[in-house]
Amino acid sequence: MDFSADPQFQGLPPLDKMRKVRREIMRTINEIRTKFGNNNVFPDLFANRAANEYAEYLLNSEDQENPEVLKAITEKHLIIGE
Repeated sequence: MDFSADPQFQGLPPLDKMRKVRREIMRTINEIRTKFGNNNVFPDLFANRAANEYAEYLLNSEDQENPEVLKAITEKHLIIGE
């Protein structure tokens, strides 16, 4: 459905293009977990934002993985643990 011509939706930002992909991935993971008798997993918005930011860093940086940058990003998004 295209709501771009509807005036009540004119001020909203565009939808994330990856949202449907992430939803399908989570659905598939949960189907597999259910098949093996495990509990479902649910998306964590803070972890998702941190993962997206670190992925952007990796795509745009000449450096390989950098633990210092990863630590800074996780602290920025209030992620606890390793």
